[in-house]
Amino acid sequence: GTAGQCNPGPTVAAAYENSGISLFGTPVLGNPGINQLTVVFDQPVVGGIGLDGAANEDNYRVLAEGTTPGFQTATCTAPVDSGDYEINTNVTYNTGTYTSTLTLVNPAQFVPLPEGNYRLIVCGSTSIIGLNGVPLDGNGDGIAGDDAVFDFSVNFQTGVIGSGVQDPSLLGVTELPATGETPQWRNHLMIAGIALATALVMIGGWFGLRKIRA
Repeated sequence: GTAGQCNPGPTVAAAYENSGISLFGTPVLGNPGINQLTVVFDQPVVGGIGLDGAANEDNYRVLAEGTTPGFQTATCTAPVDSGDYEINTNVTYNTGTYTSTLTLVNPAQFVPLPEGNYRLIVCGSTSIIGLNGVPLDGNGDGIAGDDAVFDFSVNFQTGVIGSGVQDPSLLGVTELPATGETPQWRNHLMIAGIALATALVMIGGWFGLRKIRA
């Protein structure tokens, strides 16, 4: 297929580690047991372990920073640079939820992830394509055929620890009283280790918190 307004390429709608913390925004993570990464697409993509399949581990790269500061591998169009450490994965793809789950396998020193800097690349420049035949729009700019890149760090002292909720956007809602007050918005406030939008209002000394989709 040809990309366009009426035939857009898939994008990455969500990406998170196994305690539910989003990988968007270069987060610092504090979970000492990270052994899975999850990628959710906004539309169905080709599944299976074929060349373009979302269950093919070659269509993702999980990298640890090497001895050279920063990452030397930026895309999937070239081999992994020797300056980075590649972490091997097993991948499954759920066709009903458009979700790929990457389970870290080896080297053993990276399972679970120790403290350090990491990069996840979802390969749109070479492989992942929608059922409409249009490649992944990794950076979400409306132009298909590029990778989605997520940088994150693990620090057990300062990092955010998740609640175990696998998809923060699906958290329930606690209702505010029907008082008509206008809430003050604080977008992407960290609550229980989850990045989500919140509305906070003070009513006679009582605080109500409404969790909404980020």
